[in-house]
Amino acid sequence: AKVEELRRDAEAALLADAQAAERLAKAYGAGGAVPTDPARQLEWLHYAAALGSATANYELSRHYRQQSQIPLASRFQARA
Repeated sequence: AKVEELRRDAEAALLADAQAAERLAKAYGAGGAVPTDPARQLEWLHYAAALGSATANYELSRHYRQQSQIPLASRFQARA
């Protein structure tokens, strides 16, 4: 994603656009226009999940399962 697209996504996400927050999480996970930053990726995934994103809830479920944090993984899986 280009920097301008990420800026627009950040503005949209702050106005409660869950899909924009998902795209920001993906950008921080993949790197490119922004440096890879797993902490920011998780922050944006949590924000998107709080906005009701099934995809973000699923990704958080996978993340916490890989970290062997099963109660958290189950919580996000139930919302996915």
